Amino acid sequence: MKIAIISSKDSEMDVSSLLSEKLLESIAGLEVKTIIAENKLEIISEAASLENFDLIVVVLYYEKETVDVKVVMEKLIDLDLSGKKTMKFIVNSEEALSVENEVKRIAEAITDKFFVKNKDDFDEQY
Repeated sequence: MKIAIISSKDSEMDVSSLLSEKLLESIAGLEVKTIIAENKLEIISEAASLENFDLIVVVLYYEKETVDVKVVMEKLIDLDLSGKKTMKFIVNSEEALSVENEVKRIAEAITDKFFVKNKDDFDEQY
């Protein structure tokens, strides 16, 4: 199983490396690639260029919902429609938990993605 975690240098909070470690501890046989894009918009090109991944996880914390943040959200939906499997954690940093709790929350959501009992329940959540 291969997962890519993509974030941006201008994300308000960096959880990528800790998330990668947590997932590797939790899921046997997992391969994780962590990518830190130069800016928010580059997240899209990074995600679009990935091949042969079971899941692409985008993690971005922002202070204000700028045009860049909105474009990222919209383009990630386009990637989903093109067949890429993504999970999006795009969060206003004021609403974010501590780094440790964010890592735990996201790792649990990813684990649920692979081991959820009712796939329809998952599809409605993410």
